[in-house]
Amino acid sequence: MDNVFYFANVDKQALDIRQSDADLGDGYQLISSDEHDKLYTAINNQCVFFKDLTISTPRPSAYSKLENGVWVDSRTDIQKREDYLATLSPLTQRQFKLALLQNNLLDKTEAAINAISDSTKKSQINIEYNYAGSFERQSDSVLYMVNLLQLTDDQVDQMWQQAMKL
Repeated sequence: MDNVFYFANVDKQALDIRQSDADLGDGYQLISSDEHDKLYTAINNQCVFFKDLTISTPRPSAYSKLENGVWVDSRTDIQKREDYLATLSPLTQRQFKLALLQNNLLDKTEAAINAISDSTKKSQINIEYNYAGSFERQSDSVLYMVNLLQLTDDQVDQMWQQAMKL
């Protein structure tokens, strides 16, 4: 290609390469090859470019929107928590118990379950703990055990993330 022209469209956050510079009426502006390369890299790094071809910081999350040059996540704390919890996959019994062991909670968990005074609840949690094929982060039995151990959500989330890698 002898004549190559590079274009950028701020509104569409798009780049184009053409063999003619005649078709500029659709919002594209003529840019240099170096500017095209810079913008191409920026787009691939989740950045936005502006009319003056400056580049934003990378988009922090899929939920972020650029407002007046600043990335804003308008979800409520509850929505953020729900979205985060959706990223935590179920644990196998092996992962669950290894995570407890690694955090020095295996014996404490078993002792806490054995100390439950309500015999029906004790049996239920014991069955869940010993025979469940998997553990869901927000299941009633996991939340009950978290309460027994007096763990914070942050502590459990951190252990859960570690356990997902086991």
